[in-house]
Amino acid sequence: MSHTKILLERKRANFWLAFLWTLFITVLSLINSSSLPDVSISNIDKLVHAIFFFILTIVWFLFFKSTRKKKIFVDAISRSIILAAFLGVCIEIAQEFLTEDRTGDLMDIVADLFGTVIAIPTCYLYYNRYLKVKEITKNRRIRNFTIEKE
Repeated sequence: MSHTKILLERKRANFWLAFLWTLFITVLSLINSSSLPDVSISNIDKLVHAIFFFILTIVWFLFFKSTRKKKIFVDAISRSIILAAFLGVCIEIAQEFLTEDRTGDLMDIVADLFGTVIAIPTCYLYYNRYLKVKEITKNRRIRNFTIEKE
């Protein structure tokens, strides 16, 4: 399989992973809360929001990173942060006005943003690792080409 085909499949897989995770969060946030398990731990929903948006930011970062020829970290992470923040605000607005038993909560948005912000260093570490592996692979190809040429 060609390198281009592999990249296209990875890009497609990253998109579907990000899209399905976004859909999962949206549906879970808008369904009737009586159908969700009742947990008696104080503020556990804020932790769940932070974890969900941490993952959301990472999966969209992976997609946005795979769509650019120049894999610029700032571009991919900025798009991911904007998308996550927008989704978090939209979900809270939808809970307030489109559901009967859910209410929008400013602290949920704060928890969403917290999850998004703590995903940034994770994405940065992944991106730096990606660049190092890419450089090592490039150096091996050059070295192998030089050896074959001699």
